[in-house]
Amino acid sequence: MRIVAVETVPLALPFRETYRTATGELDHRESLLIRLRADDELEGLGEAVPLSLRGGVPLAAVREEIDAAGAELVGVELPKRLAEGEGFVGRLLDRCRAQRMSRVALCGLDIALHDLAARASGADLGELIGVREPGPVACNGTIGAVDPETAGRTAADHVAAGFTSIKVKVGVGDDEARIGAVREATEPKAVIRIDANGSWSPEQAIEMDWTLAPLELIEQPCTDLEGLARVRAATHTPIVADESIASFGQAERSLALNACNATTAKLSKVGGIRETMRIAEIVPTYLSSALDGPVGIAAAAHCAGALPAVGYAHGLGTGSLFADAPAAWPRVVGGSITPPPGPGLGIEIDEHALERLRLR
Repeated sequence: MRIVAVETVPLALPFRETYRTATGELDHRESLLIRLRADDELEGLGEAVPLSLRGGVPLAAVREEIDAAGAELVGVELPKRLAEGEGFVGRLLDRCRAQRMSRVALCGLDIALHDLAARASGADLGELIGVREPGPVACNGTIGAVDPETAGRTAADHVAAGFTSIKVKVGVGDDEARIGAVREATEPKAVIRIDANGSWSPEQAIEMDWTLAPLELIEQPCTDLEGLARVRAATHTPIVADESIASFGQAERSLALNACNATTAKLSKVGGIRETMRIAEIVPTYLSSALDGPVGIAAAAHCAGALPAVGYAHGLGTGSLFADAPAAWPRVVGGSITPPPGPGLGIEIDEHALERLRLR
């Protein structure tokens, strides 16, 4: 059984409403679907999501990287036993890293190779990466930087759906009014976490912590690890790194600075499942969405079950933000997401939807 083809499909997934954060706004999410095909009609799916609101690598460049690496994967023989799968994936990803690929491109190949290796052995992805007790993992509900009335209404809907942690984007507009509306709609049934996307100075972050308290946690209040360390030393609210920990090396540096209580990893940000698990070995880690499509969310849901528990809900319940997708979303029920059943990721592509969403 060998890899016989690698296809990349650029997609645009529309949001139900404009998604707003301190770093910008989106009406749709561009991503790249990767399809690794084997000679026995098996297919491994991956997804690469350029971090467009953070000045990341453009979609076209990510596609070029994956197409070039994919050409070298054609002809590679797949392992037949589950025990050989993770080593197989690791060897191929090491070859890709030697080409100095972007983390976003590596993530797409990482997910696709994991999916294909698991399918080749008839296992689900959780079995391949070492999930001992598969099942649902808790998620937070997400609210963009919207007006207070919309924020309150959305928060009430999240609580009614079973979410006990509500994440609110801040750093733009009237943060106090927005948080106040969310608090009125949710307390005492849910805690509130905020995400500033690095929009505050350390001094502003410290002031806002006292202004908006109590909070479950603050994600990326300022831009760098030094700033996070200052905020952490001056506040009682847990500080979580996002943009400032995108690699194992940055995770090590965060420890030296005592910069954060935890980090939130996006698969596309750090380079995929394997790198996420490495980071989680040294820094408490929960997963969040890069506004991925169903493939990326399914991969993250499987990965979440393999990470050490940190006591924070994962940020993977973002499928409801989208109006359309090329596959069914992993189920979110009662505020928890369940990895799809079946071999590999458990995701099957809807070919008609794929053509509808394809970027041309």
